[in-house]
Amino acid sequence: MIRWCMYCQKFLGEMAPYADASVSHGMCASCDARLERGEEVHAETESVRALLRRVVERAASGDDAACEQLFAEAQKTGLAIESFLVGMLQPALYQVGCAWQNGSLTVVDEHRFTLWCERAFAILPPRKRAADPLDLLIVQGVDNTHTLGPRFAARVLSERGFAVEAIVPTLPLDEIAAVVVARKPRFVGLSCAILDSLPPTLRLIEELDQRIAGKWQTRYVLSGFAVRSAENLANLPSLPIVQLTTDFEFLS
Repeated sequence: MIRWCMYCQKFLGEMAPYADASVSHGMCASCDARLERGEEVHAETESVRALLRRVVERAASGDDAACEQLFAEAQKTGLAIESFLVGMLQPALYQVGCAWQNGSLTVVDEHRFTLWCERAFAILPPRKRAADPLDLLIVQGVDNTHTLGPRFAARVLSERGFAVEAIVPTLPLDEIAAVVVARKPRFVGLSCAILDSLPPTLRLIEELDQRIAGKWQTRYVLSGFAVRSAENLANLPSLPIVQLTTDFEFLS
């Protein structure tokens, strides 16, 4: 489910069940403080739900002309562009992933939807290079050719004040290891799109950790569509250095 502040329309994050893209309204800390001070704030919930429905419809049809129009609507509603992109496009992409996995979506449909999201993402101003040492370095998992997820994550975490970079497209393992040693991230995050890619990605983490041994010590987190959609992760090989996650609370 997608969580929004009912007052300022700030995207608050996602919560289980992740397959449910409906909107759940709550209150952010800032608006809670304003209410405590007796300031006047107004709740608005239906406009966000309606806008999310239109985003999914326009993206599914590949309506390029709708991008700027939807952004304008979002701004009138009080949504920041970052909240609009991450709070609406990312859950929409998740729905597409589920449809692709169960066979109800064609490859053409999936590509059209992804291309629409790429165009919407491109409207954002360029993101500045994060300063070292990094809080998080995002790397694509094995056989994960989609770059939107890692870039979305890097964008929203940067807006939250974290030093984050994403390596997209991926690099050879030796080059990834060199980046880790040079930029000294607290965490290395790997994104997996399909369930079958989880075991080889865990092996990739083992190899990467061996290559940076004695040069830099980091921790690893594994996320992405595969982690969210997996019904049972208990059969995966256990790696003490790896944390499975569906959110970014580990950075706090």
